[in-house]
Amino acid sequence: MRFFLLSTLLYLLFTTIAYGSTVNLFQIDSPPGPILENRKVLCTINFPASSVDLSEEARSKLAEISKQLKGLDQSTRILRVEGFSSPEGEWIKNYRLSFARARVVCRFLQFEQGIKSSPYIAGFGPVQGENSPGNNMRMVQIVVYDNMWNDFETQQVVAGGN
Repeated sequence: MRFFLLSTLLYLLFTTIAYGSTVNLFQIDSPPGPILENRKVLCTINFPASSVDLSEEARSKLAEISKQLKGLDQSTRILRVEGFSSPEGEWIKNYRLSFARARVVCRFLQFEQGIKSSPYIAGFGPVQGENSPGNNMRMVQIVVYDNMWNDFETQQVVAGGN
C-alpha cells in the first residue's frame, strides 16, 4: 500500500512539473533563428599528412591573428576553430585527426598567445564537396560567425523559458 501511495504521489509530482510548469520549450514567441551566420575565415593553417605539429609558419600566422582575436566582442561574435582532413585513409582516424588539429591550434592560441576566450572546437573529418585531391584539405580554419542571439534570448531558450 505504501509503495502504491508513494508511486502515485511521485507520478502526480512529475506530471505537475512537466505539464503545469511555466517552463515550456514549445511556447517560444518566435522560433529561434540560426545561431551561426555570416561565416568569415580569419586564418587557415595547413598541416602535413597525418600530422598535428604546427610549423614555424603556422605559429607566426597564429601569433599575428591572435592580436585580432584578443579584441573580439564575444557578445556579437562566435569564435570557432574548425579542423579538417583529407579523405585518404579510414574515416574515423581522419575525424580524430581533424579534431586533434583544431585542438592543437586552440591550445596554442590560449596558452602561448594568451587568448582568454574559449573558442568552440570542431573536427569535421574529410572535406567533402568541390575540393579535389590536389587541394590541401589538411587544415584548420579560425572562423568567426555573427552571434544571431543576444544573451537574453540564449538564456531563455537554454532554460526553456518563454
